[in-house]
Amino acid sequence: MNRRNFLRRSLLAAGTTGLALAWPETMVSAATLESSRNHLLPFGLDEVQLTPGSRLGNATLKNAHYLLSLDNNRLLYSFRKFAGVDLRNATPYGGWESPTAGGRGHFVGHYLSACAKMQLTLRFTEPVLAAELLKRANNLVASWAECQMAIATKTGPDYPGHWGYLNAQDSSQFDRLEALKNCDVPYYVIHKIMAGLLSAYLLAGNEQALVVVRGMAGYFDWRLSRLSQDTIDAMLNTRRYEGQEPVFFMEFGGMLDCLLTLYRITDDPMHLNLAKKFDRPWFREMLASDQDQLGENAEHANTEIPNVIGLANNYEVTKNDIYRTAVLNFLDWMQYGHEFATGGVSGKSAYPAPLDYNAELFNNRYLLDRQINSTPGHPGQSCGESCCSHNLNRLTTHAVSWTDDARWADEFEKRYVNAVLAQQNPDTGMFIYNLNLGQGVAKQFGSAENDFWCCYGTGVEAYSALADGAYYHDRKSGLWISNFVDSTLSWKKGGLTLRQETDFPESGRVRLSFTLKRSAYLRVNVRIPGWAGPDVSLRLNGADLKMDTKPGTFAEIKRTWSTGDVVELNLPYSFGLQRIPDRPEYVAIKYGPQLLVACTSAGATFAGNEAQLLKALAATTNPCEFSAALSTGTVTFRPINRVKTETYNGYTIVTQPPAEIIQDSVIIGDIGSEREHFLTSTNSNVGSLNNKSWRDSFNGFVSYRLLIHAEKPNFLKCCYWGSDVGNDTFWRLFDIIVENSTDDKSQVIATQSLDHEAPDAWHTVIYPIPLKLSQGQRSLLIRFQAKGFQNKPGVVGGLYDQVQTHIYDS
Repeated sequence: MNRRNFLRRSLLAAGTTGLALAWPETMVSAATLESSRNHLLPFGLDEVQLTPGSRLGNATLKNAHYLLSLDNNRLLYSFRKFAGVDLRNATPYGGWESPTAGGRGHFVGHYLSACAKMQLTLRFTEPVLAAELLKRANNLVASWAECQMAIATKTGPDYPGHWGYLNAQDSSQFDRLEALKNCDVPYYVIHKIMAGLLSAYLLAGNEQALVVVRGMAGYFDWRLSRLSQDTIDAMLNTRRYEGQEPVFFMEFGGMLDCLLTLYRITDDPMHLNLAKKFDRPWFREMLASDQDQLGENAEHANTEIPNVIGLANNYEVTKNDIYRTAVLNFLDWMQYGHEFATGGVSGKSAYPAPLDYNAELFNNRYLLDRQINSTPGHPGQSCGESCCSHNLNRLTTHAVSWTDDARWADEFEKRYVNAVLAQQNPDTGMFIYNLNLGQGVAKQFGSAENDFWCCYGTGVEAYSALADGAYYHDRKSGLWISNFVDSTLSWKKGGLTLRQETDFPESGRVRLSFTLKRSAYLRVNVRIPGWAGPDVSLRLNGADLKMDTKPGTFAEIKRTWSTGDVVELNLPYSFGLQRIPDRPEYVAIKYGPQLLVACTSAGATFAGNEAQLLKALAATTNPCEFSAALSTGTVTFRPINRVKTETYNGYTIVTQPPAEIIQDSVIIGDIGSEREHFLTSTNSNVGSLNNKSWRDSFNGFVSYRLLIHAEKPNFLKCCYWGSDVGNDTFWRLFDIIVENSTDDKSQVIATQSLDHEAPDAWHTVIYPIPLKLSQGQRSLLIRFQAKGFQNKPGVVGGLYDQVQTHIYDS
């Protein structure tokens, strides 16, 4: 297999993730690379065809028609305007692709990637559309090549690196970036352009695309070679909080992953060295050491997820366990502490403005209420950036490939069903930016020509490759059915055509029909989802299979298969609940894999407890749809991926949440109670307001030791005055640090900002305590530590009334 074909097939197998290398001194041969890849390999887009007329087939076609409705000349307007070439009488598009937008050009890169993928997806089912998409991709590459040459001619031969620059604007953003000044997101845009070119080369066979992207790499190698490592580190530092002084931060996209892909193709050491500059040791080490500081640092979710994809690719070649550990730790953090009920992430950070801008950031683990629900003093935030869900699933395919663990396939499915499939309006083909989950929200679909947000870019890519993650193989006799997709798999090496018939996620019924050139021994692994109950049915040729169908595993059927064999899987749906960790009265309702949301503009409150809520749900005539009597009347609960323009509520409030069982309580301002709880403090004052005592600390700390439950999950509850706020001389900003007495392990479990959180009202916050800190302990030291920000010191609190520890009676 020649090098490009190997890499092409590898990229097909990896979907949209690209490829990656670590930092070898010499290039490894393609054959060696192939043999050192994952335990499992996903099938490529040219090997899986979505069934025409199916839900996914229709969604793909809707996206294809949207791609074809866009005009290449209009998309290229800003590129040609800057390069000084003929505009072809085009007028520019609006939104993020308008001639004045700082990130213009980014969507055009996504568009090229989407066309390259879609022409493979539709090659056999819609050959006319596929041919037109391939034509669009090739035209765009040729036009970019024209612009690149014109820019080189305009800048002249005396300009170092002049021959490779390609962008929709001049290089002044990079000048500002290198001076650590405001510069929008220039490398984010460059990554999208380069990724589009690499997709065109590897998926559509366009040789010119490789020439253009090599030129771009040459230019940026020149730019970065002039800078010190300290400057580069500062440019790529995505920790928005690093102490009292302001820091510079920038989104730089998946440059690491993109440049490693290029190196895989070219063997050029320059490309490897350039990629190295985007690998940040502090970030990799944080992940590998299992120190989740994403919330403490207020890092940007969709900046870091593509960088973890780069770490994943690094492991897949080197087998260096530090990269594997880093990636799996990150995914573990997402599942246990950062994800919403959809599997999506990102929202409001713990910090005040100007650091926080109400969306797209990480908060501390398990503190999801601040991200999902607007506080009275801070209404209108967004959460669940669609880019994050798409890219997390790209990352999760690596974990499935490494481990063949159904846990990761379940995670993929959760996001696929409830976030990815919820992104597109099936009637118009338009996409959303954020999949909000608060009370009384609605999907805000963009327009065809005047938005082009980042999530539009990931949307057109995701819906060009909806079969990604459905099937895997082990290069031998093993086949894995990982995601349930109405489709046909053509496995030439295995001599197999597999027809999967299903209306999933509307039901859990799946039929697998086998056609083989000749009878063959295969190990067919069918995923039994973690949400499946005990009544799973698995039948072969009409007879029940007596085998383990434990939920959360792959059921392996080992036999010699022949044409006409049929496997039938039935996964009965049942109800489940998922609480917001720090607001247990907010519950998400699951029905099988589906998240059900209450479709009403009046808010969703149920008079009763969780069990009563589930009993109140009555099926309607529509699949996976129910109704129940809420406090405002009878409301329909619908899968979030079926919601279009109606107002909905991501979580339902129950008026009888699980009861708190108090473990300990310290009365603020009470000398005896505080002494019994080993009060220690610096710069602390006490007082009273509205009949409640308070304690604070100016640029110091307050600590108490409180009793906890040694085995069950514990929670810390604090009371604040909702009108408290900092002023010109200080912030009300502090960390909550928990320390156990066995091994002196400590962890920041929350950063708390008080900035008019609930004006003229009491503001109570619940903080889940990680089990690894509390397990086996009878008490914990709770420390409230002030922290500075933006050149001003911090103040703890005031802490009002009582500080409590409790567990829940459930």
